[in-house]
Amino acid sequence: MQLQPVTVDFETYYDQDYSLRKIKTALYIRDDRFKVQGVGIKVGRARTHYYKTAESIRSALSNVSWSSSILVGHNLTFDGLILNDVYGHRPAQYFDTKSIANVLLPSSERKTLENSAIRILGVKQGKLTGLDKTKGKRTLTEEENEILKKYCIQDVELTYKLYDLLKDVLPEQERYLMSLTARMAAEPVLQLDTDLLADEIQRLEDHRNDVLSRCPVSQKVLSSNPQFARWIESQGLKVPMKVGKSKDKVTGKPTGKLTYAFAQTDLAYRELQVDNPQFAIVWEARALVKSTIELTRARAFYEIGLKGAMPMPLNYYGAHTGRWSGADGLNVQNLPRYNPNNPASGVLRRSIYAPDGFSVVVVDSAQIELRLNAWFCGELNKLDILRNGGDVYLYAASNHYGYECNKEDHIHERFFGKMLELALGYNMGWRKLRVNAALGFMGTPPVHLSQLEAQNAVNKWRSVNEKTKAMWEKLNSLIPRIKDSKPYEFNGLIFGHGGITLPNGMVLHYNNLRWDEEDASWVYDGGKKLYGGIILENIIQALARIVIAEQIYTVDQKAKIRVVSSTHDEIIAICKTEYASGVYAYINKVMSTPPAWAPDLPLAAEGGWAKNYSK
Repeated sequence: MQLQPVTVDFETYYDQDYSLRKIKTALYIRDDRFKVQGVGIKVGRARTHYYKTAESIRSALSNVSWSSSILVGHNLTFDGLILNDVYGHRPAQYFDTKSIANVLLPSSERKTLENSAIRILGVKQGKLTGLDKTKGKRTLTEEENEILKKYCIQDVELTYKLYDLLKDVLPEQERYLMSLTARMAAEPVLQLDTDLLADEIQRLEDHRNDVLSRCPVSQKVLSSNPQFARWIESQGLKVPMKVGKSKDKVTGKPTGKLTYAFAQTDLAYRELQVDNPQFAIVWEARALVKSTIELTRARAFYEIGLKGAMPMPLNYYGAHTGRWSGADGLNVQNLPRYNPNNPASGVLRRSIYAPDGFSVVVVDSAQIELRLNAWFCGELNKLDILRNGGDVYLYAASNHYGYECNKEDHIHERFFGKMLELALGYNMGWRKLRVNAALGFMGTPPVHLSQLEAQNAVNKWRSVNEKTKAMWEKLNSLIPRIKDSKPYEFNGLIFGHGGITLPNGMVLHYNNLRWDEEDASWVYDGGKKLYGGIILENIIQALARIVIAEQIYTVDQKAKIRVVSSTHDEIIAICKTEYASGVYAYINKVMSTPPAWAPDLPLAAEGGWAKNYSK
């Protein structure tokens, strides 16, 4: 059946305190202050009609045959949720032009409708004025309605032009996945346990207050970078610094000025914490003062749960590698798992549950990046272990310690082997390994290493992973090929024309790739460094994304099992509880079957089902 595009843009009331910049989308739409001021609707290629009264809006939307329509919009997390949540309409498919902008434009660029139109269409609209006159007004004058109408029609026409140009730019499977991503946010079905969330909010608040009360440094000092730097110096410690991102106002070139390296991702700051555990309470208090994301997210979940179902918003192609990324400040891709040894863990994840009569089925790709890395680099020993159901972490531990390790008698050794495998595959150096080991890497217990121990660990791992080491060097040598106009094939990938073409036809883009003489390194997209280890990481994560994407497509589109969300390596679906066992077995089989482009890739999966998202 040929589906008809219907381009829609809702104009809504907003004010200083009530806006999408300050409020999560679901809470904005479900707020008592919410009001649709108007809507622009373009059916197919027909001209855009604008409706401004509640009755005409509802009537116009009801007259659309949604079961045979594609909803087209720029950011359907917003317009799609309004269409479903407020008016009760669900289209057959979704087409989000903002998602297409994610695919085509560099990650550093804004994906607004205006910028997308300029960069993709080469169209810059004439500047309309007066929109600020509608801010904070629930009832608009005729003049104000006319202003809103002009803005809305212009946006609808721009959105349709993007759709018309780009409707076939993605492969069919990717168009389906883009539509599914929008559906996850626009048609929520999962519920939230507000009692559990209320307890979690209280626990987080109590923990924050407890840490700050025990910290010898005031909140005022902790929240100020200069004052925090002076405190560090007063303890006889060196303040970590880094080259800032400031640019010269005239030339636009980086100034090279130093700034404080106080971000949690800054290696120098992480080293400062690791080397000075006597100030652990200060480091923790500083983190709590500078970021309230955990508490903020718990409160958002709670408020959403009071007013309805839980949307699962994701950014389609949100990451450089094509992976989905968290959206709308909820970041449902990064919900900590439940740890049986810690009853307070994984609450946000466990607070999400299925409707009555349904269960949440979760299946997780086992060690997907490790498996892909071994396969791509040709580490035959690891591949044999994986194909025979062995334990690669024990293999790494045995190589490191020099004696045969087993799961029963060498628990700590296995954890260390796991850390080595997860950390070192992309050319991580000893400094970063030492810091990550001390802070606990991807769920492994903290391990404190001296400089010599960290260096030895890296050298030992590389000595038995020579194919991986050689791959870093090979990919480093291929960086110039990325810029070539003549394609170069390597390991099933195509280098050239500014990117690396993947097995599904999508491309890893390296925009503005150039050799930086000053830094003696390859850089792209505004200064990001590029070398063999980074390229390998990008390739493996992109391939992992293709694997999970093909699996999602098979489960949702072919098997008609409703996928409600996904993380980087996991599928979350719902089904009637009576079918949960069979659905789990089916998804597990799908996720354990290698893709056609890598028939010898050893895959495995694990998971289960429950009333809530606990697996």
